[in-house]
Amino acid sequence: MIDSNAQTFVYTISTLSDNANLTGILASTDSSFSNLFAVTPEGSAGTTIYAATVSKVVNAVYVNALTEHVGAMVSMFKDGLPVTVSNAVYLNVGVNPVHIIVIAENGNRQAFTLNINKLGSGNADISGIRYGNEPLLQSGNTFMLNVGWDMATVNVLVDLSDPTAQMTVTGATYDMTVIHIKDLSFDASQNIPDYRYGARRNG
Repeated sequence: MIDSNAQTFVYTISTLSDNANLTGILASTDSSFSNLFAVTPEGSAGTTIYAATVSKVVNAVYVNALTEHVGAMVSMFKDGLPVTVSNAVYLNVGVNPVHIIVIAENGNRQAFTLNINKLGSGNADISGIRYGNEPLLQSGNTFMLNVGWDMATVNVLVDLSDPTAQMTVTGATYDMTVIHIKDLSFDASQNIPDYRYGARRNG
C-alpha cells in the first residue's frame, strides 16, 4: 500500500547584508528635524566626507545618518562622546567634526565624517592696542605709538572685538596676542619719521 500523503517544506536561507553605506545625512536646528539645513557630500560619489555651514547664532544641531540598508546600525560621536538622533550636538565657532560609524548586518564597517562649520560674528574690529598697560592713541583705523630713539624692539598687545577672530600682521611678527616689532634702528641721515605696520582680520 502506497501512502499518498506528502508534505512540502520550504527553507529560506538569507545572507547577512554587508551594506554599510549612507543615503545621506539630515541635520536640523531642532530635535523634530523640521528646520533642516543643507548637508552636502564633499567630492565624488561614494565620498565619506560631508559638510554643512551654520550661522553664528546656531549653538546646537541634531544629526540623523540615513543608511541604505534597513538592517545597518549607526553610531555617532563628537569629541569622543556618543551622540544619538535625539542628542543636541553643541557647536564651537569653526569646524565641528561629527564622526559616524555604519555597521552592516555582517559586521562590515564604514566611517563617515560630517564637518559642521559654525561661522564667527564677522566683527573685524580691533577694540584696542596697548603698550604695557597704556592704550595707544587711535585715529580711525590708525593706532599711534611714540617711543624713544634708542628703542630697537617694541611689543604691543592687541585686543580684538571678537575673541574668536583671527588677525594677520604685515611687517612684524604676531603670536595671536602680541605684535613683536623689532629692528627699530634709527639713523638720522635717513630722516624716517615713523614706521607703519598693517593688520587685518582673516576670513
